[in-house]
Amino acid sequence: HDPIDAPDPIEAIRAHMMDHGLGQADFARLLGTRSLASDLLNRRRALSLGAIRKISAAWNIPTDVLILPYKLTKARSAA
Repeated sequence: HDPIDAPDPIEAIRAHMMDHGLGQADFARLLGTRSLASDLLNRRRALSLGAIRKISAAWNIPTDVLILPYKLTKARSAA
């Protein structure tokens, strides 16, 4: 049997949101700011320990999944 890879943290959050009919506004309310929610979902910012704790407690996503490393998008340079 082949082991199943753990999901990417952001994909796990997106899957949970889709499964439970939640949108980015719900994620923003959980985290406290719309900009943070947007930055996290668009991979411009890494999940902090505080965000991981909030998400795990509120949405029952295991911290084991949320602490996994994932790639961030490269910031665009100001022109």
